[in-house]
Amino acid sequence: MGVLIFLTIAILLWKNYFKTAVFFLIFTFVSIPYNYYIYNKLFINVLGVDMRVVSLCLIYSLFIVNIFKRKVKIEFSVRDLVFVSFILLASYYFLLGVSNNTGFIKDDTYPIIIMLLTYSLSRNMLSDSKDITKFLHVISLGTFVYSLCVIFIYLFMKDRLVDIFGETLFFWWGEERINFVNTTLILFSAIFSLDNILKKHKQILFSVIFIFNFIAMFLSQNRTLIASFMVILVLYLFYKLVTSKITNKKITLVAVIILIGLGVGQSQGVQDIIEKTSFINNVYNRFFEEKLDTLNVRQVTNNNGLEKIKEEPLGYGIGQGVALYTDQGAFYSEGTFIDNLFITLGIKIGIVGLSLFTFMIIDLFIIIIKILIKTKDKNYLLLLMIYPFFVLISAVMNAQMVYGLPVMMVFIILYAFCIKHYNLLKTKIRSQAHV
Repeated sequence: MGVLIFLTIAILLWKNYFKTAVFFLIFTFVSIPYNYYIYNKLFINVLGVDMRVVSLCLIYSLFIVNIFKRKVKIEFSVRDLVFVSFILLASYYFLLGVSNNTGFIKDDTYPIIIMLLTYSLSRNMLSDSKDITKFLHVISLGTFVYSLCVIFIYLFMKDRLVDIFGETLFFWWGEERINFVNTTLILFSAIFSLDNILKKHKQILFSVIFIFNFIAMFLSQNRTLIASFMVILVLYLFYKLVTSKITNKKITLVAVIILIGLGVGQSQGVQDIIEKTSFINNVYNRFFEEKLDTLNVRQVTNNNGLEKIKEEPLGYGIGQGVALYTDQGAFYSEGTFIDNLFITLGIKIGIVGLSLFTFMIIDLFIIIIKILIKTKDKNYLLLLMIYPFFVLISAVMNAQMVYGLPVMMVFIILYAFCIKHYNLLKTKIRSQAHV
């Protein structure tokens, strides 16, 4: 499949469909579960190399050629300076990591290189204001295929879960939980799909996407994700009710169904069904019965990470291992990251590098608000509802915003595109003012 993806992108580039090639590449990252076992089984990796990354390098090479041929105009703004500063600082800490002989240099360097390539391409190739809608469509279609993969694994590959997740995660999760980094992106696709359903735009397609996203989300048994989705759903339904000129019967019906569902869920009959259905029982227990041991582990690990930052606020270098502790405070293992991106970055590239990346996270939120105010584009309203929870899941409760390639690429593309769109809006306003 990796070779097929590469050939498809090569043909698109040969026919000068650069933007289509970029969107197709994004689709492949979103749709295929982020897992090395699956990559190898699907032959995404050829001789240990991800062919999608090779495709990304091919697109970037042609992008550079077009720069020299003056077919592409490079734009640079103050916001780009922040990203460039982050990359330059990461380069310095790469050399520091090499000097200190840190143990995870390859694992740390790889996502930063992908980040640089993705940002450069997105910043200069996605310029049409309609690209945000296309981007959300690509994420929705990608998560639909991803949801199908998750359901297939749950139904037919339970005997392979040890190979897929490894012994440690399999021991923690068991046979009823199927979760990959890609699940986080369902936040975007599920709400975007629901919005299209209520707008009566391709209702059948987006209804199918929403249903399968919903199933995959619950198969993940990710408490933060599911709770975040429910909060966003309530915010969205409330917005629809408030802004509708006439009471929207569909929204009211959905709200009534949710309330009835919550009530029925507490009935004795439903409790008996839950106890007899292993998957539903596991999800229920994750929320209402299970002890919060994982949160205790996070807290102890995060506290130790903060102490390490205090010991060396300027950072230890790219590749520095990060320790995971048990809830009793005992050392458990060392890896590339812990389930908190801010602490992970603080340990590796110090408070300066952490501040630059945090600025980009906050800046994107500000840009979304500014574009929404200027354009009244409802897609940005959806992003405004979703983005804080996206950050919570991918940067506070995990480190996916850098170390989960599908999530990282979506964040970087969204940031690069919003900068481009906002700059175009400012230019348009200035030109209108001079007329």
